Amino acid sequence: MSRTKKREGSQNPAGNKFFSLSGTTGKFGYYDKEREGTIPLEYPIKLIVLDVLSTIKGYHSGKGAGIFSNEIHNQSIEVLKVRVFNNGELATGLYADIKDKVKGVGGKFANSVYAMMIIDSEPTLVNFQFYGASLSPFIDFQKENDIYKNSVNITGSTPAKKGATNYFIPIFESGGITEEESKVADLMDIELQKYVDDYKLGQIDKVEKDDWTPDASTKPEEE
Repeated sequence: MSRTKKREGSQNPAGNKFFSLSGTTGKFGYYDKEREGTIPLEYPIKLIVLDVLSTIKGYHSGKGAGIFSNEIHNQSIEVLKVRVFNNGELATGLYADIKDKVKGVGGKFANSVYAMMIIDSEPTLVNFQFYGASLSPFIDFQKENDIYKNSVNITGSTPAKKGATNYFIPIFESGGITEEESKVADLMDIELQKYVDDYKLGQIDKVEKDDWTPDASTKPEEE
């Protein structure tokens, strides 16, 4: 903390808008603590991506609790600190070194995507967590599209089945960005990067109570 820059207690700029895909409904939604339930989004969804980080998400069946970690840009050189909600540390290290242990108890590699989305006519900073059935489609989409020059549009989801497990796969399409949207997104990203820089320097600690909410989509039957 300094005279003009108060870091202690800083909150993630996405607020409570952390969206993930529900395997039951095929829709993205976020967990609302006050309502004690998941609030779904209707398709289509238009995102103007600000930054993409990597993290770990999942559900530890043995502990009956969610799995989460810090967020990083480069999994080859940045350390992941994986925890189980209310149960302490699970594993710490480079992803290649800890992935078997993490996967063995239900942890999944995820892309944490910070983006600008228009909510109630207002540009809003949100976060989309792509893991499980939604991760591969997003990675494939990134390979064929410039997600920073164009918008990422999620137009819907398609049902799929593997063995006895039913799930949904999101449908991604590339779209345009207006000059005004681009300007607002640039300003929003400047604020986001200030948070990311402080966070990576260890000035902001992502404590467990802020990092995981009992979103049903993290549980095995919802993936």
